[in-house]
Amino acid sequence: CCRSLFGGSAVSLRFIAPLDERMRASLVSTGADTDLTNILLSKVPTISRASAQDFVTAFLAAVKALHQSKDLVSAVASAGRGPINMMVQAALLTRDSGVG
Repeated sequence: CCRSLFGGSAVSLRFIAPLDERMRASLVSTGADTDLTNILLSKVPTISRASAQDFVTAFLAAVKALHQSKDLVSAVASAGRGPINMMVQAALLTRDSGVG
């Protein structure tokens, strides 16, 4: 999703370990959303904090739905509104099709 929204270099291998650590923490505790937002802003500093927060909210909703075997697009749609949320939904719809 992040690559679809912010470009191919938005997630690099250098950030995978901290991102994975924060993701695991987000499943069991609160506050990880702030860490994920800060990681995203450090990699894509041209986006606003509000956009980064919207993306993280949608992303975490998708991760939670995935772990609960629920529909990802519906979970993201329920998590918020706005352009970032819609783009995450679109990215999820095309994730298995090889588009983008």
